Amino acid sequence: MPVYEGAEWEIRLGGTLATGSSGVQLLTTSHDVAEGRIFFAVNASKNIAYIGVNIDGYYLNYCWDVPAATINGKHEYSVRFKDGVYGLSIDGGDYAPFTSYNYNQTGIVHNLSANAASAELTAKIKAVTGQEYFSFTSMGAESFKCSGKIGYAEIKTSAIYGYEELSAHPLYGKTVYHLGSSISYGYANGGKSFAEQIARLTGSTAVKETMSGTTLSSQEGNSYVQRFAGFTFDDNPEFLVLQLSTNDFTKANITLGSVGTETDSQKINTQSTAGAIDYIAAETKYQSPETKIIVYTCGVKPNWGFKAQYSGFINSQLKMLQSKWDNLVVVDLFNAEKVYTGWMSDDIHPTGQEYANLFTPNLINKMVEILKNK
Repeated sequence: MPVYEGAEWEIRLGGTLATGSSGVQLLTTSHDVAEGRIFFAVNASKNIAYIGVNIDGYYLNYCWDVPAATINGKHEYSVRFKDGVYGLSIDGGDYAPFTSYNYNQTGIVHNLSANAASAELTAKIKAVTGQEYFSFTSMGAESFKCSGKIGYAEIKTSAIYGYEELSAHPLYGKTVYHLGSSISYGYANGGKSFAEQIARLTGSTAVKETMSGTTLSSQEGNSYVQRFAGFTFDDNPEFLVLQLSTNDFTKANITLGSVGTETDSQKINTQSTAGAIDYIAAETKYQSPETKIIVYTCGVKPNWGFKAQYSGFINSQLKMLQSKWDNLVVVDLFNAEKVYTGWMSDDIHPTGQEYANLFTPNLINKMVEILKNK
């Protein structure tokens, strides 16, 4: 089932999708392994059909409204991917876009954009597979067994032979360093962040140097600059994931600064936020030239009081740093996607489900993209 630009596919099912009210995963990429599973499912008690992805135990479900009576009755269904948008048709009717999104059948979000919701799902599919296609290999799954009576199933795709199945995720066996504060640490998720989610999903190794409340700027103790020294680079990390700390913007004594022309790490002033990132880029290039730095910006709630300052830095200094250093790229979660505010613990700290929704898939996809272009 290809999900790259221009790809098309259609799944046609005829019969009764489920009997009773429990959730049923009709088509899955794995019968017994939940982590990374992609599935097409129905839940009569919730009046929905949906395509979802499991990341770290969070079933992230993109849903269509379908009455329970329809799910429990005999009908013809067509699930389609065309022009980058997923649609559902019942009994030959028009294809409907997604109407809601949830995790584990809670935290429901309505009023979705068809294109945006489809793009989010595609990004998650690419993240868990490490490629631009997936294969349904089973009907049903442990704990979500089929209860209906499917009369026929048919799949049409635009690319049967246009891809090569990977034996392992592209990040498998890679080492990833993480340098950050509370969001990289997992402050609102028991000390687990996207770092652990990425490692579990891909088979990579996470090395965390994270501490809540700390800054990039070396004006305060336990800064990123000081803790960067804890990385030896002996294990040849593929990536260093660096958080653009929100703390630098909330503390009055921190100077944001500006990017200079100096490339010698020992001559860069780390007292400013820009200088600290500049130093880390220079020193990483010196110690481990093959390591790519991924600076990620934080998705925050709309009412966070320092959005203007944070945005200004991203659009000026962070862009300059990316232009200056060929070993540094940016994953801009601050501007790239909508943050599901109900899935945040406060204005800036994600819960586990928001890591799975926003941080983990976007960071994985950037890493895979970098590996492909090496």
